Amino acid sequence: MSSRNACHKCGRELRGAVETHYMSLARLVCFTAIETPDCNWMRCRVCKKAVCKSCYLAVEAMCARCFVSKQYPLKSNTGGGNGPKPDGPTQPFPFKKAA
Repeated sequence: MSSRNACHKCGRELRGAVETHYMSLARLVCFTAIETPDCNWMRCRVCKKAVCKSCYLAVEAMCARCFVSKQYPLKSNTGGGNGPKPDGPTQPFPFKKAA
């Protein structure tokens, strides 16, 4: 099975087709997408890959993988985005030994 016919997240087989039509009249642009009855996939608007409908988040118009990376972006360990680190202790509350 080629990756072209499988969901890039879960590997489920993708069937059916989506026909996209484009119309332009002056400043008005209209796109319509018509699915065949057996269509079980959508295209993510972020990564442009085909995913099955169970892995697609219709409200966000993206796949679950792109949604998670949007919500929790990867951060580097170079001090954060607010400038240099303060000159305080490495731990906010130093541990104390029990008596």
